[in-house]
Amino acid sequence: MRKVLILFLIISSFVLAETSPDGIIIVTAERLPALISETAASVIVLKPDVFANGSVVPVLRTVVGSQIRQYGGSGAVATFSIRGSSASQVLVLVDGLPLTDAQNPDQDFSIIPTEHIERIEILKGPASTLYGANAVGGVINIITKQITEPSTTVDVDVNSFQTFQGRFLHQAWGDSFDWAISGGAGKGQDHRPNSHFQKGNLWGKIQLPLGEMILTGTASYYQDDKNILYGNSIDNQKDRQSRLAVNLKNDVFSANLLYRNYLLLYKDSEGLSKHNNHGFHLEAQYNLDILGFPILIGGDLAYDDVNSTRLGAEKRKLLRSGVFLQHKNQLDIGLIRTSLRYDYHSSFGGFLSPSINLLRPFNEQATGWIGLAKAFRAPSLDELYWEQPHWGMYGNQDLKPETALNGELGLRILHGDQQLEVVAFARKVADLIRWLPKEGFIYEVGNQGEHFFYGIELANTYQLTPELLFRCGYTLLEGIKIPEKTRSEYTPRHTFSGSLTFSSGPITGTVTGNFQSEQITSFSPNLPPRFVANCQLSYQLKQGKVTFMIDNLTDTKYEEQEGYSMPPRHFTLSFSQNF
Repeated sequence: MRKVLILFLIISSFVLAETSPDGIIIVTAERLPALISETAASVIVLKPDVFANGSVVPVLRTVVGSQIRQYGGSGAVATFSIRGSSASQVLVLVDGLPLTDAQNPDQDFSIIPTEHIERIEILKGPASTLYGANAVGGVINIITKQITEPSTTVDVDVNSFQTFQGRFLHQAWGDSFDWAISGGAGKGQDHRPNSHFQKGNLWGKIQLPLGEMILTGTASYYQDDKNILYGNSIDNQKDRQSRLAVNLKNDVFSANLLYRNYLLLYKDSEGLSKHNNHGFHLEAQYNLDILGFPILIGGDLAYDDVNSTRLGAEKRKLLRSGVFLQHKNQLDIGLIRTSLRYDYHSSFGGFLSPSINLLRPFNEQATGWIGLAKAFRAPSLDELYWEQPHWGMYGNQDLKPETALNGELGLRILHGDQQLEVVAFARKVADLIRWLPKEGFIYEVGNQGEHFFYGIELANTYQLTPELLFRCGYTLLEGIKIPEKTRSEYTPRHTFSGSLTFSSGPITGTVTGNFQSEQITSFSPNLPPRFVANCQLSYQLKQGKVTFMIDNLTDTKYEEQEGYSMPPRHFTLSFSQNF
């Protein structure tokens, strides 16, 4: 039984090996296992060995076609966008289940722990046809570790700002079930005075075979306390989140139940505000074969109960549901995947999201694809009901949902030691939702009309020698407001990234660099062009590793969000030990 369980987990969780993309299996693009080389979409896979300092933020900065906006150093809020999208237009999942809440869908990636992450899959492009609202720009799916062997790992690190962090992961086999537990804690500050933070988390998982099915239960808790530096004020934010998820699956059926409780306490000169979100999410899918035609059908139901001092005295309730259908068919012209989803939103009614994709191999080395999809995003509760005169923040109950039409054309080439992917994309968004500054430091949210985003992405990996690996990427991004024909905020026209990794015996080193051109912001002045380089050196021990990192090697003065300076050159020393 244990051998069957291990084999099933390896297949169903798609553990990644050090192989080229044609051997990597993903689940996010189609909600089913599929090789990247046989997927008509641009998907990036990030593995744990690229996470640094217990944070996913540094490696997310290297993803071609995306952008991180962090409000300061390592403990500060960090949001993620794809191809010019807002942070609210990126759907964030954990094991396929939503992470963000109904009040504010802008996920803070600085608080996501890394010790229990198996991999992160990033699907670039809209995915409302499978996942419903909020997947206008793309999807990030954080996939947690499966228990395939007993092990224990401990990590600690310290940086030159006197920030200390520690993490552990323990996996074990039991007589009737397997289990794992992980946790972490950190405390410190960044380069700015009074930027103190402390955080901690616990995570646990059990895996129980039930005949031909696997029952998995996952529980997690995290807390994050940090000072928020806003102008001359020092505010304090406390985040608490508890999650409990249960999954039952076999090779054709999967069902999930999620409960989450999110609490945010914010203290400023006005006093203490409290925001509490309880939510349930239920989903199921079934993979059919009808007369030789594979069809995936499924649906989900979500309910949120929000009690927030900034949303008024009334408790806000939100109900959402959806059903979807996906079909794949091999024709002479290539592999065609069609999907259709209907969503119902208790405040905005129904939405229909279709998509069609064609994947065509040209030869054994080159594959091309083309896709067309519709997507939507319903306004969040903050955007609808926020009323906070002290901050000058006002929601708008007359908001319309965002709708988007996206087209994508891609080419993927695998030739020996070289991998190349080129993607052209275009997305037209109607009724784009933005917070806009008004007179007297007042912000009001509204539909900003139509925006058109288009561009080109190039990503290349080349194994120069057995000891040298070179990666580079380039993104050309244009964001235009229609009909003003002015540039959209936070859309750098040019982004270059590159890295060189070398290895010699137990020593491995990496040098990375990133350039972004000027960005328009909501205020003046704009963010100027910048170049930032980092490097790290690792020494492999018998059952561990020591790593020394230098961030902002160039000591560049820059901002990712206007008004929030990023750290100067600083150093981090990390130690990892396996038992």
